[in-house]
This record gives sequence, structure tokens and C-alpha cells, in this order.
Amino acid sequence: MIASSSRQDPTADMNRAHDFSAPDQPVSDPPASGHPEAGPAANDRDDATDNTARVAWQRCFIALAPDLPTRTTLAAYRTPPRARATLFDDLHLTLAFVGGLTQQQAEHLAAALPGLAAPVVDLPALPFDGLERWPEGDAPRVLVATYRVPPLLAGLVDDVQLLVSGAGLPVDSRPFRAHITLARYLRRAPVTLDVAGVPTQVSDPPLGPSPACRLPPSRFTHLALYTRSEAPGGPRYRVLAQVPLHAPMA
Repeated sequence: MIASSSRQDPTADMNRAHDFSAPDQPVSDPPASGHPEAGPAANDRDDATDNTARVAWQRCFIALAPDLPTRTTLAAYRTPPRARATLFDDLHLTLAFVGGLTQQQAEHLAAALPGLAAPVVDLPALPFDGLERWPEGDAPRVLVATYRVPPLLAGLVDDVQLLVSGAGLPVDSRPFRAHITLARYLRRAPVTLDVAGVPTQVSDPPLGPSPACRLPPSRFTHLALYTRSEAPGGPRYRVLAQVPLHAPMA
């Protein structure tokens, strides 16, 4: 993973086909919990079908990976006072959440990525639409940058959903909203006391149509299959497979 402070392009090494090895652990090592070989001893592999039926990767999704200028712009946005910014390397635009995957399912989705990407080679920059807190109200969970959806992206979303449903995986029934999560609000927000001594939640400043909220269009370089893992500083995202969204050099 490229450190955010270096501001190198984390998509620079995204042309490899896939990487389904366990995080920070060779495949041949004793398995960690959640790995497809967890349970029986690593040297007891007579039942290959049983291994492929286990969930290997949790909380997976298919998403677009932003280019370096887009990441730099989004990472520079001022984080709200009671939220944690998404790390530079973890910024992405989700097309479909697919949940837990077996090794076989992950490989099936990875093999389909080139076909999905082919019609959207050189996807144009997505116009920025606004900043929103989701859900609305006094207890939002995320701050997101939203984007308008051109026909090419809408077609890609439809193709991704067909792939997911065809693989027997659940498809979100809610309308697609193109967005990148900029920050996640802390579960326990600071409180203050009003004049009557009653605790009140600290409110963030309104997002409003101010110049600071007008972000440039965002470009994307890769279509990728990700998995999410929990970490002390918040969720982290790992690319399992990816393909470029630009035509190869002649």
C-alpha cells in the first residue's frame, strides 16, 4: 500500500491480474481466521470443494479507483470536526456491494472485470454534484462527494449488477447514487450543554453551496474488486483484482 504522505499514485501497480493471498501473509503460511483454508490443518486439503465453499473475503465490493489528481483534491478537503477522513489510498467510488465471497466467487468476479471495463475505456471525468451527509439528520454516518451519472457510467452499473445477480449474490435495490466517501463520523460525537444544562450534540457547519464545496470533476483509472477489513483507525480497503480503464499504449 502506498503511504498517503508520499502522494504517489496508488493505482500505478494496478495492472496485475489479481491478488487473493491473505493480507500480509503468504498463502502457504498457517491460515488466519477468515481465510479460505481456516479450520482444518493447512496440510489437510483432500476436500478442495469444501475449501472453496468457505467465505474467503468479507465485505467485498466492485468500485472505480480515482486517479492521483482526484485523490489529492478529495484528500485535501477539510474534515468535519467530529469525523475521520478516508485515507488517501482508500478513496473509491462503489458500483456494487457484494458482501462475503468464497475464493471461487472472487475469482469469477475478477475474471469478469475486463469484460465490464471494455465498454467504458476512457470513461470521461464525472461532474461533481455536491457534498452530502448520509443519512440526513442529527446523526450522520458519512460525508460524501456526489457525482452526476452519465449514460456510460449508468450502463457500467447495470452490467455490474447483472454480473452480481448472475453469480447468485445480493443486489442492492436502492437507486444508484455515485459518491465517494470523504469521511466517517465518529459514533460518539462531542456534546455540549445548553442554557438549561441539557446535553446537545455538536453540529457541523452547513455544507451549503460555498466555493469550498465546489470540487472539480473526478477521473478514474481502474475498475476493481475490493475487500474491506477493520483496523484500529477505521476500515481499510484492499484491491483483490483490477483492470485499467484506459486503452493500452500501441
